[in-house]
Amino acid sequence: ARLSAPYLIRTRDYIAEVGPKSPFYVFMVEAKYLVSWGRLVIATSFSLALACVMYGPIVSTVLITVVLLVARLMGNKGDYLLGGVMGDFLGSTICVCEIAALTFISARNGIIATYLSICDEFDNEGFQLSNVYQNSSIRATFHFVLLSLALKGWLTFVG
Repeated sequence: ARLSAPYLIRTRDYIAEVGPKSPFYVFMVEAKYLVSWGRLVIATSFSLALACVMYGPIVSTVLITVVLLVARLMGNKGDYLLGGVMGDFLGSTICVCEIAALTFISARNGIIATYLSICDEFDNEGFQLSNVYQNSSIRATFHFVLLSLALKGWLTFVG
């Protein structure tokens, strides 16, 4: 989850705050150029290697992808609301990425079982969507996606 901070520092503008710690924030504005693409690749590789040791290559690849996706989405939100990122925002992004990663780790066996059951349904000759929808995990996921799309549409068009 801590991979999100160097990713956001490299890809987004840092917003300097005004206050007693202003000299530190001026340094953070320049830190974007210290966190080069090469250093970001090294940080990603280290995170991937550590996750591979703990969870295996497939789960770790998904974990890194989830963390970078959440960081990207949070960065978009930071650009929209703040015009970039700042220290508290980076800290909250790390927390959200940790929640996403821990949720995936705890649910990975259920996700794999659901994926395999969907694959079995597609392998059968008489595939019907109603058979897939009867699976409670798939139904809950389907409802979550529909609710997320409805919320996104509401926020986009209504406000």
